[in-house]
Amino acid sequence: MGVEYVIRDAFTRAKAYQKAWQDYDKKKATNADALPPKRDLNSSRWSRCSKGKRLVHAHSYAPTRS
Repeated sequence: MGVEYVIRDAFTRAKAYQKAWQDYDKKKATNADALPPKRDLNSSRWSRCSKGKRLVHAHSYAPTRS
């Protein structure tokens, strides 16, 4: 469950990051003084995954009982 949460959280943050940049692009068209969102390389990477430009391959292992 922890791996699922981490991946879901990363995609959620990436979606918000994409929206912030889309909003900035709209504002920039009408306001030359619009400030861009803060760069986040991690969210940028995950947003490329959500667009299908980068693949995600994740593994999760359960501990073995002896």
